[in-house]
Amino acid sequence: MTLIFLLLFVAVNAFSQQQSFLPSLSHPFAAEHNAHFLYARKANLSFVPETLHVVAMMAQFQKDSVSTTTGDGQFDTTHIIKKIIDPSPHDSSYFSDHLLFAQNYFAKVSNGKLYIDYYVLAPIITLPRAMKKYSPSKTSTTFKEIDTLVMDAWRILDSLNPSINFSQFDSNNTVFIVFHAGVGRDVDLASTYGYDPRPFDIPTLYKSFDNFKRNFGNNFIGFPVDSGAFRIKNSIILPETESRYLPSSFGGDVFVQLGINGMLCANIGSHLGLPDLFNTKNGRSGIGRFGLMDGEGIFAWNGFIPPEPSALEKYFLGWIEPNTITNNQTTISLPAVSLTDVEDTVYRVPISQQEYFLVENRIRDAKEDSTTVWVRRDGQIVPLKFYREPRGYSSSNQDSLYGTILDVDEFDWSLPGGYDEDSVYYNGGILLWHIDENIIQEKYATNEINADIKHRGVDLEQANGAQDIGEVLNTVFGAVIGSGSAFDFWFKDNPLRVKKKYSDTFSPKSFPNSKSNYGANSHISLNNFSERIPRMTFDIHIGDDEIKPLAGFPKYVGEQFGKNSVRVADIDNDGDNEIVIVTNGDSLTSTQNGNSNSITTVKSKIYAWKLDGTKVLSSG
Repeated sequence: MTLIFLLLFVAVNAFSQQQSFLPSLSHPFAAEHNAHFLYARKANLSFVPETLHVVAMMAQFQKDSVSTTTGDGQFDTTHIIKKIIDPSPHDSSYFSDHLLFAQNYFAKVSNGKLYIDYYVLAPIITLPRAMKKYSPSKTSTTFKEIDTLVMDAWRILDSLNPSINFSQFDSNNTVFIVFHAGVGRDVDLASTYGYDPRPFDIPTLYKSFDNFKRNFGNNFIGFPVDSGAFRIKNSIILPETESRYLPSSFGGDVFVQLGINGMLCANIGSHLGLPDLFNTKNGRSGIGRFGLMDGEGIFAWNGFIPPEPSALEKYFLGWIEPNTITNNQTTISLPAVSLTDVEDTVYRVPISQQEYFLVENRIRDAKEDSTTVWVRRDGQIVPLKFYREPRGYSSSNQDSLYGTILDVDEFDWSLPGGYDEDSVYYNGGILLWHIDENIIQEKYATNEINADIKHRGVDLEQANGAQDIGEVLNTVFGAVIGSGSAFDFWFKDNPLRVKKKYSDTFSPKSFPNSKSNYGANSHISLNNFSERIPRMTFDIHIGDDEIKPLAGFPKYVGEQFGKNSVRVADIDNDGDNEIVIVTNGDSLTSTQNGNSNSITTVKSKIYAWKLDGTKVLSSG
């Protein structure tokens, strides 16, 4: 995940000391991705492990009393009992609890396909400099100060604790974390106060091997530990907390509770190869609070409870294989992705070889048993059960969750929803994702998949017709950034459709429409969406009065072919023509974490079918 900033609107909640805010993101730079994961995915190879090792350490700074950083540079290890989220002491047990949250999150959202195995290396080490000396300027594009922080941290830990056996970790299947004292420079205070009162806090980000190599040179092979026998090739830099005291417009200070859970999970997602799905040029939302790799998802429920990854994110990591629809079907059943008694069911509706829709059902309480959150309080694990959203348990107020959050029975509870002014409860529905792999392949390496608001690689087709995620909206409260709402789900009788004529239809003529990103008529229509329930249904129509697919077509081959690669010829000499295509061939090479990886070359293949869809050739 690239560096992000949270835009904070300071407004005191009259009923508690919890700060209410509206998150938005600002991106002064765009981190790069190694195209290794994209190539591997293209070659149908799996590089997402079944078990990911996470090794964390704790680093504090030289003690200081400056006002330009938060805190004094040291971890808060006091044992004062406070009814807040993420209370002290911030020690190895505290950070283990956060990694337990990540373990629970990924186990559930991957349906058991990814297990997080974690270690927190003790004790706390003290860096040789004050926090300010490790803080890069806001205009920095290299973040060399962060590299120095990471280098110093692992060097000192290794020198003071030579008994740590790093050889037990696989350097190519381990993500390393430096938890540092203080808060992250991830809140855009300048937009609130006109200046940043804490300009030298440390920003949160993921540093890959390639990121380090650009700063240290081509001879860099990792930070040495164990007398050079082991090399650390990546690191996530995370603060002990995001909560802080800030000046209030009503005088005095107000305590702002923000969590690191979303940041932790998103940075692990970055290590797995997930791209950022917000606009990395200006930091604005790209997919709203409907997935993980967007600021809205990272800071959902103030950063304490991120939602499940979107259908594309799961598909990208190989956790799901969507069912492809190529002909008319009625009453397609779609179980909610958070149901644990069934495999995630997501449908893929192709527009072309590289462009398609993903259809998924996202319900906040799919089990219909309310929601349970497990927290640690005073050393004890306490289950908290909530029916819908009582006071102290909502997206803007989590006072009831004091303690350290360990698990949530359904992470999609953090999706947009809740009661409206008429006490109607909205709990999700069907999401339609417009995926353009041409853009993904073109912009993955530069991490700009959703940087063009008019031409995104991953675009949510908002059911209310607004298509305003990431747009600047002028309201009575001033300009805000569109981030999506409970009415962006597709369901029967959605009351906030902009154009009522298309209240229950997604088609080439509706708004939004099912046309391709390049203006072509897809001839795809979805309608008859059911009510918002854990197992929803919808109908799909492929073809219309203008064009209909041939019986037995289209054919999905899972590979690319050029526009001049389709021919009609009688290849079996039976007097009838066949449809023949030749797929593109690709030679895939990649380097991951400094090591060469052999990836099978994607060879050209020849496919042929008779006009009724009967297979003639299936390989070359």
